[in-house]
Amino acid sequence: MYELLIKGGTVMDPAQEIHDQRDVAVNQGKIAILSNDIAPGEAKKVINAGGKIVTPGLIDIHAHVADGIIDIGVAADEVGVLSGVTAVCDAGSTGWANFTGFKRYAISQSRTDVFCFLNLCSTGLAAMPELWSWHDIDTGAMLRTVEKNRDLIKGIKLRAIASVVQTLGPDAVRIAKRVATEAGLPMMVHLGIEPDFTVPEATVSTFNREMLSILTEGDILSHIFTWKAGGVIKPDGSVLPELKEAIQRGVLLDVAQADSHWSFEIARRGIKQGIVPHTMSTDLTCTNFNGPVFSLLASKRKTKQNN
Repeated sequence: MYELLIKGGTVMDPAQEIHDQRDVAVNQGKIAILSNDIAPGEAKKVINAGGKIVTPGLIDIHAHVADGIIDIGVAADEVGVLSGVTAVCDAGSTGWANFTGFKRYAISQSRTDVFCFLNLCSTGLAAMPELWSWHDIDTGAMLRTVEKNRDLIKGIKLRAIASVVQTLGPDAVRIAKRVATEAGLPMMVHLGIEPDFTVPEATVSTFNREMLSILTEGDILSHIFTWKAGGVIKPDGSVLPELKEAIQRGVLLDVAQADSHWSFEIARRGIKQGIVPHTMSTDLTCTNFNGPVFSLLASKRKTKQNN
């Protein structure tokens, strides 16, 4: 006798290459069997999933769930288990200086599995925009924090925002990459400069070329289809050769739509050239969770000229 039977749904499990109508039986919180036809009488409880999609728990690799630690943080369970997402990776909300508070007051209180990328900036996104000088970085403290929290910290995060591109330059990428390499972790780079800041195109191009040449297999480019300055796919569809070389090396591409970073036109032009994302994520915060982004399983779009 199974505890739960989810019957008649379309099971989508890419890891097992399943996309078919199946019944799913559950015992003690774990999948007991997948079958084409399990009798309802074999389960204590039956859920009719006819016409619905049944998937393993989803993973959102780019959200900001440091609720109560940073202004834009959203509760992990709101974007996690209560939205059908069983694991969330926080994309650099905190740095080494405020990670302990994140761990104690947010992660430990969550039913959702929460992992994170540690921000190169010591205080993460506690004040935005962050990372204005080299004094905002302490690589030794970062490495010590990673070593103490390897169960939670899965990468290093750098936002290639105006202050980084124009003031610190590609050396910031090199430092983040050095920390990531010493820690044995990947790094994630945020693409897209805030519209309120103007950075010369030549400066952006130089930064992007060097940044792309530094990334290696397993590193992640987030907001790959951003329309903002600093993106690696231009509005006319042109791309830097370093981008295609990075992809060939195994650099991964993440959507992280966030509404404010998403452009359908740039996505179309990129995909036509074989620039296809490896992961779909949200970049959810408390400012977009109730619209226009919502979650991985619920999405509505506002029509914008640049979208």
